[in-house]
Amino acid sequence: MGGIAGISRTGDARRLCFRKQEVYVDRTRSGCSDFHEDFAGRHAVPLETAENRLDLHIYVDRSSIEVFFNHGQVVITDLIFPDAESKDFVVEAQC
Repeated sequence: MGGIAGISRTGDARRLCFRKQEVYVDRTRSGCSDFHEDFAGRHAVPLETAENRLDLHIYVDRSSIEVFFNHGQVVITDLIFPDAESKDFVVEAQC
């Protein structure tokens, strides 16, 4: 399994993870999410990879994350509502 986490100094986190044949964005700790029980969660889709290779294009702005896997074979777009103090973004990766 691999993954990328974007973490702010205030502790907000947006996680993007990929496993064999599945990718997901996890926004359970992405700031304000208590306004609806279904908002915070893990949004997953199946993805077939060739030769265990994954091409990622990730776009993040103040209130959204959009991830294109394998040149648009699969796309996940999610809204996020970070805390007002959250002004930075650090990317961490693990394989």
